[in-house]
Amino acid sequence: MATRGSRLSQQHVEALNMIDLAFYGRRILFFRWQTRTEKVATRLWDEYLDSLSVPNSEVVFARREDCFINMLAAMSDDLGFAFDRVTIKNHTYSPFGHGTLEDQAAAFRVAALEVLHGQRSLKMEIINIPGNPPTPATGRVTAQPPP
Repeated sequence: MATRGSRLSQQHVEALNMIDLAFYGRRILFFRWQTRTEKVATRLWDEYLDSLSVPNSEVVFARREDCFINMLAAMSDDLGFAFDRVTIKNHTYSPFGHGTLEDQAAAFRVAALEVLHGQRSLKMEIINIPGNPPTPATGRVTAQPPP
């Protein structure tokens, strides 16, 4: 629940990977026994996990969102919390600035990879060469032939 607003965060991924342990049930001798609500929670986790492996599209995204909300609602029910689907879906706080920072970091990584792979070049402008005074008209350094 705590990380549902930042699904790409490492903490969210770690929390998802703990679901099988948290809702495993009890071991009685050599058998696994789950309550009805634990079974529902782990079944919905399996459905959500399956939806994560399908390439993105609007239809897939909508189905994935429903799977995620259903899974959290089932977990809430098992744990004795009274969170409804609307609360789970809409009651998160994520500052606008966090999204901006994530978008900028992603754009920077893409641009850096393009430069490293030779798909993009870096723009360069020489504005000062030591030993060459700037011209009065432009304030820029002019290349002078070697002596």
